[in-house]
Amino acid sequence: MKKIAFVLMIFISSCSYISHIDMSDNPESAQDNISTNNTALQEEPVMPERNPDCMDMVRFKVLQVLGNGYALAYECNEGDFCASNTVVLLTPLPRVYYYDDMYVTVPKEKCAVQNGVFRYETKREILKTVPVIKYDYEYAPRNNEEIEARFYETMKDLRLGCKDSMSFDDKTNNLESMKKCDCVVDSFLAAYKEKDTWIERDKIVENLRKKAEAKCGKIPDYFN
Repeated sequence: MKKIAFVLMIFISSCSYISHIDMSDNPESAQDNISTNNTALQEEPVMPERNPDCMDMVRFKVLQVLGNGYALAYECNEGDFCASNTVVLLTPLPRVYYYDDMYVTVPKEKCAVQNGVFRYETKREILKTVPVIKYDYEYAPRNNEEIEARFYETMKDLRLGCKDSMSFDDKTNNLESMKKCDCVVDSFLAAYKEKDTWIERDKIVENLRKKAEAKCGKIPDYFN
């Protein structure tokens, strides 16, 4: 489940960061460490690490809208003759509804990342394989507060994205399906608030999905 895997990554990152700055048993030693670390940060500001998976693509023009919030698009920077550029598959964005010839810009603080490939057949019966584009943060979080903020932003996007996905299908465009989206995301939030700094990573991975399924039933395909 790729979206849940991303949530797990934030869980683990948060635990790792907290563990890294955890105080020692000796209060004086802990205070010395804080002073030393603060001095080092003042002298040599550390730039956050850039996501190595980021691509140079920052803007697209929709070629054809597909089902469930996906769209084929050209990479399309300012001044380009877009139809001669790379074709990609754009993945759904919360509260963004693609239409033909629409220009789409990568969300702020994020970058385009390839997430597999998509194969389709043209009107001339030519088989094409194009990269699937998702959006990830361009830089690593600088502190625990930023990790927290990203987690809650991700939860908001998952909630809206799940409901958008349900609305595309007449069979799931109903109150019960929308409540299931809320239930799954709420279970993630509850697990995050209860997280243990020293919990084993494997235990986080194992328990998160189990808790969501026990509370909400079958997890919607959107989270796959």
